Amino acid sequence: LLVAMLCLLAAPWSETWSVDAWWKGRPADSTPRRTYGYAIWMLGFVLGTSLAAAAFGKIRLGGIGWITNGTVKYHFLTDSPDALVDWGLRIAQYDGLAVLLSLAAVAIEGLVIVGACATRYVYRLVTGLATLALLAGFALFQGLFWPAWWLLLLAFLPWHLAGKNRDRGS
Repeated sequence: LLVAMLCLLAAPWSETWSVDAWWKGRPADSTPRRTYGYAIWMLGFVLGTSLAAAAFGKIRLGGIGWITNGTVKYHFLTDSPDALVDWGLRIAQYDGLAVLLSLAAVAIEGLVIVGACATRYVYRLVTGLATLALLAGFALFQGLFWPAWWLLLLAFLPWHLAGKNRDRGS
């Protein structure tokens, strides 16, 4: 989160629609979206870089075996005392499901950066939902909750729709 906040220092915050401008009745500037889109893009890029590093680390250290032996089941077992639900223990009983979840975890972690850099919003939406599922899985099955990563998920909301139907001070 600190890296993301530092990167956001360069964003032109006064160039777009804002709550304080709306509150004071000022019309929003007609600044092109590309001028201020950096701020939203950077949040997704930082999250994507972090998750890509996690995926790379799994494959580099464990090879394809990290996926094929269903490594997530071991994490579910060791973290079960902190888990919010006992579903991880149940999943660990099924090798095929553990392999599928291991593959999904590495695939999602590796592809978030691609979705963060996508220009079509549908790709960003799918990436955000997949990342939400991944983080929810961490919280539910392992009891791991990283608030900073959840905050960075805000980058995948449909910000391009914000302010489109707002009152223009009439």
